[in-house]
Amino acid sequence: MTSIASRLFAEEPALLTSANFGTHVGQGVGPGPSVIMGDQSEIGLYPQISQSRMDYRMAWQARSGDLVIVGHRDQAFETYFCALLGLKDVTFIEADPTLGLSVAKQALLAGSMQSRLDQLAINQEHVTLRSYLTTGHTWCLARHLARVCDAKIHVCGPTPRTARRVNDKLWFAALARDALSQDATPPSKPAFGPAAAAGLVNYLAKRADTVVVKVPDSAGSVGNLAFNSADLRDLGIAEIRNMLLDRLRATGWMDRYPVLIGVWDADVISSPSAQMWIPLPGDGVPRLQGIFEQHVRGVGGAFVGAARSDLPKPLQNKLAREAILIAEIFQNIGYFGQCSLDAVICRSGDEQPRIHWIECNGRWGGVSIPLQLAGSVCSEGLPDGLLIVQEVRHDVPQIDTKSYLASLSGLLATPADPTEGIIVLSPPQARLGSMLNWLVLASSQEAAVALAQKAISRLQSLSPLPDVVANG
Repeated sequence: MTSIASRLFAEEPALLTSANFGTHVGQGVGPGPSVIMGDQSEIGLYPQISQSRMDYRMAWQARSGDLVIVGHRDQAFETYFCALLGLKDVTFIEADPTLGLSVAKQALLAGSMQSRLDQLAINQEHVTLRSYLTTGHTWCLARHLARVCDAKIHVCGPTPRTARRVNDKLWFAALARDALSQDATPPSKPAFGPAAAAGLVNYLAKRADTVVVKVPDSAGSVGNLAFNSADLRDLGIAEIRNMLLDRLRATGWMDRYPVLIGVWDADVISSPSAQMWIPLPGDGVPRLQGIFEQHVRGVGGAFVGAARSDLPKPLQNKLAREAILIAEIFQNIGYFGQCSLDAVICRSGDEQPRIHWIECNGRWGGVSIPLQLAGSVCSEGLPDGLLIVQEVRHDVPQIDTKSYLASLSGLLATPADPTEGIIVLSPPQARLGSMLNWLVLASSQEAAVALAQKAISRLQSLSPLPDVVANG
């Protein structure tokens, strides 16, 4: 694996220097307070979800003395969060969503947010920045804070260039093939312009049932477009080109190339993800935290939850070995922190199952955040029942956070016993319907599923309030 890392450094020397932000800035976790930013807007195609309250998920990493920045404050949710964890001195501040800037970039500008962070750094010997996605703006904020005080500023995340690369679906696919085999991913190619994209789609439509077009730096299903090949075979190149441009631009894509053109596996029997923690090189080897089965919905494969994988142990072991091999390369090129590696298991007839690696989420995510929370509240080990729910339900009425929590009374985990019941990870506000974003803990997986179903049924029976209060 070191030979692959050496080649990557030779091809891209900036991988070696992208963390050069001064002697008082470095990767790791310090002993002082953390600044926690759950902002998702720097993920490709994600700015349109700025009204979401999903950024509250990162708050579950908070400890006494920490500062959490969110886009829209929700007082009822903060009260619930602090009571469940027994925290009294976590500070929440609100970013300005009207600026159209990421939280880290806002904090670099003159203003009240910058003043709050400056004062925190001045008063502490160590400060750690914890971002949902670690970007160059996160590292520039660390450099700024180091310049205004004598504190050591730690960044709990990868170097900016490495983060950009591992989150690029094209880059990741090439690395997986180099590290494992040429069959480690579905067939895919980069297209560097609209005509090339149309030509590749036309070519693959004659050889596979479904063709997929992906925006490489987006996440989840937001930048995925799947096309039934039967609908494409009678179209000319110009027609395919125009259709692709229309569909891509409708997602918010800004004509940035390359895009990924590939085959959507038709014989998928499972969609596992390997949850990884990658320490600093001197602190050990990458650690597999678990294999989880992702619950997805729709032609684009939208993530709606997860549970522990029930794949046969030999297959889980193979997934684990391959994930660790990839993670070791990441560690060698400057990656530190949480990441997940997504795969699909394909099988036709009596053939042996095949693993196809799809993408890396070089950030925190919908599984890793609740998994870390479960580990922190379940000090004696995770229970047998663990279910993650993350979906917008159009059959659940929009209600304010206080009413939402009250309606789940008796089903929620409590401060006296946070190891059994539902933990609501973020407020329910959503554009349409209600966001169900839960960690469900129970004595068995069957009990966890039954508890989630009972909660959904209870919410479905509610009547929407005349006016949903935005701040809970």
